[in-house]
Amino acid sequence: MARFLLVGLLLVPIIEIAGIWLVGRWLGFWPTLGLMLLTSLIGLWMAREKEDKLGKYLTCS
Repeated sequence: MARFLLVGLLLVPIIEIAGIWLVGRWLGFWPTLGLMLLTSLIGLWMAREKEDKLGKYLTCS
């Protein structure tokens, strides 16, 4: 079980970096950087929305 976890922890970042590299080759550096920043901002916004809803839920109950 630990071996699968170790392999997964090593493979996921490698696959992610390879994907970013392939998108960078296809779109170019600046559009790829823009997409990465855009998805980061969307994730930040979604996390803050979920945090607000969770805070309201916990204070109501």
